[in-house]
Amino acid sequence: EQAEQTKPQAQRPQQNPFEMLQQLQQQQPQKSPFEILAENAPSARQLQGSWLYADAGAEYLGVNPLADMAIAQVEQYAKSRIVAAGIKPGSFSVTLRRNGTGTITFGEHTLSGRYVYNAENATIIISGTINNVAVSVSGYVRYADGNLDILVEATSALDALLKVYPELATDQTVQMVSGMLSSFPGVYAKATFSQM
Repeated sequence: EQAEQTKPQAQRPQQNPFEMLQQLQQQQPQKSPFEILAENAPSARQLQGSWLYADAGAEYLGVNPLADMAIAQVEQYAKSRIVAAGIKPGSFSVTLRRNGTGTITFGEHTLSGRYVYNAENATIIISGTINNVAVSVSGYVRYADGNLDILVEATSALDALLKVYPELATDQTVQMVSGMLSSFPGVYAKATFSQM
């Protein structure tokens, strides 16, 4: 019997898993949420028309993984305020016109304003007057499957709310939300509308 000869196998140097992850990330460049919004920006024509309110929430477009907690707090606060105001799916509509004007109709009440939309990067600026106070908010739009999301930078939305209702500045929940928003830039208040 011949002794079986085994050839020593060449050992591969072990690679650190962290280094492997870094190499993978370098090979596949990640797009920012803003780049994705811009690539999928709806045309100005797709925004025009009447939209019925369907839902509200919050969305994070930043890079801090701890922001989920902030989003949950903002969303909980926003939804409680929305419900307290009697806003529910189907309770109001938004009409956006080609000339940059728009209206929000809530029951027998109508608010008129203006919007400026940039289809190259999906940005929108909405301005109007509420209770004789001029306000303006900025953000992004996303359109898919007949639904329109309007994402308003949450700090901008909170500033507008406090401008119209300054008495809310002493509300502890408002102060907590404001503190979180300053710690986690990139939180957006989201309103979803379905095409009418």
